[in-house]
Amino acid sequence: LHVDEDNEHCSKGCKMAKVILEQIIQLQPVEAKKKLLPCQGKLWQQWTQADKEQYRLKKKRREMSTDSYAHQRIEEKKQVRQAQYNLKISPALSQFIDYISDSSRLTRQYFLHWLRFGLDENSKLTLTKLRQRYKELRDQQNQAHNKHYAEELRKVDQALADGSLGLEHFFRELGQIYEAHVAVGRLSPKISFLPNIIADLLLEGTPLEIMDGDVSYVPETWIKAVLNELKKKVGFDPKVFTLSVLGVQSSGK
Repeated sequence: LHVDEDNEHCSKGCKMAKVILEQIIQLQPVEAKKKLLPCQGKLWQQWTQADKEQYRLKKKRREMSTDSYAHQRIEEKKQVRQAQYNLKISPALSQFIDYISDSSRLTRQYFLHWLRFGLDENSKLTLTKLRQRYKELRDQQNQAHNKHYAEELRKVDQALADGSLGLEHFFRELGQIYEAHVAVGRLSPKISFLPNIIADLLLEGTPLEIMDGDVSYVPETWIKAVLNELKKKVGFDPKVFTLSVLGVQSSGK
């Protein structure tokens, strides 16, 4: 009988995944996310809010002109991108980029599988109690229709978002780093090559997340760059199968 663990590519991919997982396990999930993947979280939320408000103008004061208000939001977005650009790429993410760039196709796939398994297992320990608490509050809210439960649900939902750390967050971080470098106008060879790597992964069957579920926003510059690379590789405009999944944050979608 042959099992995956006896495969050279599998064992190598497992060792690569453990290098990153060991750095994560040393930290609490929330701290790991902030420290290892800093371009997401508040900075990304701040940018999306500024981008939406640039066109919606819901918070504009009457004495301020539309052009001035929109210009302020544009400047706010530039400041966020500059802040993201100034952040150093964490060792864990740098290793992640190296592994998916330099590894053979088979080793890379095993590495991603092992990393996904390890991240999911680590998240289970943190999120199980929060999910149970969310379910209890939701049931209580349905029975009582009390605003207090709605606020508690919001807090637990935020805790689920902050505490969840999966493979998708690594890919989201790559997207944010790329967009920040494009916005600042300083694309290094390593960063400019990222869409090419993701296009290869997409051709190998790795899903490409279009909308970031944490902020309900599409990083358009990143997605367009990946799809353009995909078009170059296949030689024509490819048809991309798109699947949308809706559900409570970190509920196992």
